[in-house]
Amino acid sequence: MADLRLSMALSHYDRHIPFFDGSVQVEGVSLQVLEVGQSSPLKHGQDRHERMLQKGEFDICELSLSNYLVAKSRGMPFTAIPVFPRRLFSMSQMWVNSHSGISSPQDLVGKKVGLSTFQTTLSVLAKGDLHAEYGVPWRKIDWYISKDEAVPLRPLEGVNLQLLKPGQKLGAMLEQGEIDAIMMPHPPKEALRGGGNIRRLFADPKAEESKYFRKNGYYPIMHLIAFRDAVLNANYIRKGLEGVFDLPYSLPSLHEVVFSDAIQRRNGVNTMDIAKRLIDYGFHPYTTAFPLIVPGALMIEPTESESKEECDLFIEAMKSIAEEAAQTPDIVKTAPHTTRVRRLDEVAAARKPILRWTSGAAAKVAR
Repeated sequence: MADLRLSMALSHYDRHIPFFDGSVQVEGVSLQVLEVGQSSPLKHGQDRHERMLQKGEFDICELSLSNYLVAKSRGMPFTAIPVFPRRLFSMSQMWVNSHSGISSPQDLVGKKVGLSTFQTTLSVLAKGDLHAEYGVPWRKIDWYISKDEAVPLRPLEGVNLQLLKPGQKLGAMLEQGEIDAIMMPHPPKEALRGGGNIRRLFADPKAEESKYFRKNGYYPIMHLIAFRDAVLNANYIRKGLEGVFDLPYSLPSLHEVVFSDAIQRRNGVNTMDIAKRLIDYGFHPYTTAFPLIVPGALMIEPTESESKEECDLFIEAMKSIAEEAAQTPDIVKTAPHTTRVRRLDEVAAARKPILRWTSGAAAKVAR
């Protein structure tokens, strides 16, 4: 059987080369590794964070730490692992117009400062560093944002945010003096080419960052690796029920996991019985008739909306039903026991569906 195919979007860093050249493999998984930039396009495009958070385009993605935290606070269906492919200090990412009158962080108060987005991780770090390290009240700075947020931002009281108009570029605006400074994880070409009207805020940013590291003891995280919850949930349930129900295929799951009723059939309990009994435990039954290649299939699709706690409750319910099937199978074979209507004649219900409720109508298709 073919390996599970998962897509993974990464930027092009030296530590990612083993994924791109195939020298790192995952057993049972065929990784489609995509080279996706964020601010600038790579082989498979750009806007990696937006494509993950807004469209769920990838199964696994290198993602902005701050975007991820905002997404989790909104209940969005992503879970990260503690792998951090990108780190930056903020000091070397601060640039000013040479004629802006800015010679120290304190001079930024009342100035116009450009950011990629307000919730870009470097933006969050820079605002925090200005406040914690230099005593600069960042709310008294006028912020110019280059594009919409990856996760919509609620208006912040007392903070002046202005979104650039189409065609406006922070690098050109800084060079021409339309704004006074920028703080960006990917500085524009106008800053990097040197000379002209742009210089770093700190004359020796490396020394400034060394001092920061000695004081605080950490190298700030920019990105982490996040998964779509549907992929994690399906594999979590697969692992939790392995050995309890027959697993026809042992490969990792994508967004669903398929068991069979082979173990329970030894006691005369089939997949339909298990599905009906699940109703008594407060869960919607899983799909029982698909895929056809698995006799007595239990196709469980937890989707992205289920929390780990909900998955744990489902696993415990399924284990209880498996125990009933082994010790008191009649309880399972006659389920559900808690519904107004018991078992229906599935064939009659399909051939002669009753689409409008009338008193006693359900009895016509009930056994």
